[in-house]
Amino acid sequence: MTLQNRLAEQVAEMRATMTKMKLLSGLLPICSYCKRIRSDQNYWEQVDSYITEHTDARFSHGICPTCYDKALAEIEASDSVG
Repeated sequence: MTLQNRLAEQVAEMRATMTKMKLLSGLLPICSYCKRIRSDQNYWEQVDSYITEHTDARFSHGICPTCYDKALAEIEASDSVG
């Protein structure tokens, strides 16, 4: 295989890889209150949905200690009312 053929093969591989890559760049319009992101179609989406759609990133969900305490307090408050 000639050097020119090897270079052509590598260029083709790089182009294929770049085509598959999904990147976010620039500014993302995000609501300062609910943290949803406005899409190009002017639709407000959850951050995790938007990022999953526009990148190769995937999310695993959990609950942080602060939110857990807050949710537990809300559950306990609603149980004591009913």
